[in-house]
Amino acid sequence: GKFKLDPPTYCIREITRPPGVPELGSSFGIAEINNRNQVVGSLFDGNRTHAFIWDRHRGTRYLGTLPGHNTAYASDINDWGQVVGASEVWETGAIGAASFIWDERRGMRALDASFGSGHHAAAINRFGQVAGTSYLPPSDVGIGPARAYFMERDGEVFNLGTLPGGNPETIGRALNDRGQVLGVDQGPVNNQAFIWHKRRGLQPLVAPIPGTSVLPHAINNRGEVVGLIMPPNFSRPFRWTAREGFQDLGSLGGRATDGGEALDINEWGTVVGWSQTADLLGRGFVKPRGSAMLNLQELIDVTDPLAPHAIIGAAD
Repeated sequence: GKFKLDPPTYCIREITRPPGVPELGSSFGIAEINNRNQVVGSLFDGNRTHAFIWDRHRGTRYLGTLPGHNTAYASDINDWGQVVGASEVWETGAIGAASFIWDERRGMRALDASFGSGHHAAAINRFGQVAGTSYLPPSDVGIGPARAYFMERDGEVFNLGTLPGGNPETIGRALNDRGQVLGVDQGPVNNQAFIWHKRRGLQPLVAPIPGTSVLPHAINNRGEVVGLIMPPNFSRPFRWTAREGFQDLGSLGGRATDGGEALDINEWGTVVGWSQTADLLGRGFVKPRGSAMLNLQELIDVTDPLAPHAIIGAAD
């Protein structure tokens, strides 16, 4: 017969700053974690931003920059420990940014994803395929329009274009092991999500309410998408599937107007993100498939030494 499983509990692992980086004036931005518990992100030290990798054995290490650059951002890491992101000159930003790939053996290397101006890598899958955003040749006022790109392991780059009748720019945000790129058709008012594949091209994820803006964050290998959908004045976390379309994931507070955002989804359909609670605070959540949304703050192991100091809130 059926039996009830107790909710999982979680311990906390501190990601420490490298020596010499003060807490005041500096900040961490966590981008991604792989199945080997390696974490990547970016650290602002008060002057520049540094891409980093962290693991429990070696702590936090900087990845460096490409030649001629002085700042870098890490966006994603696969299970082989390959990291992608962007390296740039702090003073010029995206105009001169370049996508990079980094691994332990060869360090940081440039990826040629240029459509005429700057570019940055957003995601890498287990096969070494990369997705991101590149910019068309610059105009008199700066970089040209953005275009999502997909790069094969051999370096072949595909310009994903724009949706017919859609907005003038596309942004590449995520990538799964099937080579499906998740992106945003970006406009001045509303954003529309899409999935791209070499055999099918761009497929829009049509929002359930016309005029609603959609910001997708992640896609798993089953093609399930999560993110936030924005009716007027608030946001809601969603899951999208090809069979069921958009599904509102609810909230920790239980109200239809609570804000929230789904940030990632794994192969088992478990979603993580943040939501407002009944007291209107933003708190992290985990939502296993077929289960109610659970408040991560309430699932911390009470014996964890860091538990009294933890506030699990609206973080990506």
